[in-house]
Amino acid sequence: MCHLHGSGLSFSGGAFGRRTLLAGAGGVLATAALPSVAAAVPRVLSRTWAIVGATVFDGIRSVPDATVLIRGDRVVLVGRRGDVPLSRDIDVVDGRGRFVIPGLVETHHHLGGDTVDVRAANLSRMLGFGYTTVFDPFGSLADFATLKAYAAAPDTPVPRYLGTGPLLGSPGGWGDFGLTATKVVTGPEHAFEVVDQLAEAGVDAIKAANDDWFWGRLTLGTMPVDTQAAIVAAARRHGLRVFFHAPAKRLAAQALEAGAAGLLHGVLDEPVDREFLRLLGRTGASYVSTTIIFEVFGDLVGVVGRQQAYDRQGLVPAATYDALRGPGAIAEVESGVDPAVMRSFLPMLRANVEPVSRSGANIAFGSDGGSYGEAVGVASQFELVLNGLAGLSPRQVIGGATLGAARMLGRHDLGCLTPGKLADLVILSADPLADLTNLHFVDQVVRGGRLFSATDLRAARS
Repeated sequence: MCHLHGSGLSFSGGAFGRRTLLAGAGGVLATAALPSVAAAVPRVLSRTWAIVGATVFDGIRSVPDATVLIRGDRVVLVGRRGDVPLSRDIDVVDGRGRFVIPGLVETHHHLGGDTVDVRAANLSRMLGFGYTTVFDPFGSLADFATLKAYAAAPDTPVPRYLGTGPLLGSPGGWGDFGLTATKVVTGPEHAFEVVDQLAEAGVDAIKAANDDWFWGRLTLGTMPVDTQAAIVAAARRHGLRVFFHAPAKRLAAQALEAGAAGLLHGVLDEPVDREFLRLLGRTGASYVSTTIIFEVFGDLVGVVGRQQAYDRQGLVPAATYDALRGPGAIAEVESGVDPAVMRSFLPMLRANVEPVSRSGANIAFGSDGGSYGEAVGVASQFELVLNGLAGLSPRQVIGGATLGAARMLGRHDLGCLTPGKLADLVILSADPLADLTNLHFVDQVVRGGRLFSATDLRAARS
């Protein structure tokens, strides 16, 4: 969750309404296990180059024996091999036996860590897992500026970084944590002041919270409706979207009525009925279930084990998995969340995904990474697998993790492989449309037209 990242505080000792929660195993482990990949360099290619012979899912359709033509940082053309003429002076990457999809977009990741250096290293790590864009809806403005600059450096093997800076909360409610990564909004007038400050700092969106913590061990106050509406109105003056943390259906509906552009957690407590789905459709808001973090709260040891089983290449050290499910991590989680209570909500969370998708609402995917029980990179991929298990097809999941995420974030230059889009893509050695667990087998990653070998990225981390 947004409060689980590098605060140095704990559930224990009470006073949750005034202070934040936990540092989290993700932050502790990141320092030792997840070093920077700054040494990896892109393959030297001609300005115009092509991938030839791969099966390509462009975000909408599949094209067998395809050619992807790239010039600079943009896609020029995708089509059947015989339909895309190539000049003799361009470099060609052999795509035979490979599968190409648009670059994955993580729409809810906090990068873990107690320092910005660790968070930058974790951001870098995401590229080797096929994530070419990461949206971080929680952090200090200082960290936001540092990570933004780090990700923008030419040829740096790092995903695009988008963020909100501090989460906006309300007095005595979610976000009243006393951190530089949170701001308490005292009312509508104050909302305009705070949002104006964030906009001046260059944030990509706004994050607000409306959660009474019905799923935890304490009861919190909720954000007044007029404050929610004021945050949205203030953000719209700057062309910014507002995304809400609101996992209760009643509070999620409030956020949607206030003008939320998206929900950064799935609905836990009730079925998403026809009225809710109509509201979601009418507002055009996006839905991000963050299934894995709630699964972790229900069964930390089991979910860490499932991630390790999924990690068939051993990309995360066994010692990291052991620490993620260690006694300290268990004690921290259980001091704030009763696993049995959380398990009672999980069937609803899973069941709500498919009707949201069937309604035509925009779905995107995020892991709430950097939190307890989540191995950076692996957890983001496993979030996609969990949504497949909840009833979505591989095509729906990959579409949501690419084009759906781009729509959510208002980045119409991302998310699909069509002419003029940014050349962000993933080359896999196994077919993810046949089995979502094949997303694990990343062979190469293209970020802004620059080709990185996954092997090189991993070697640079070792």
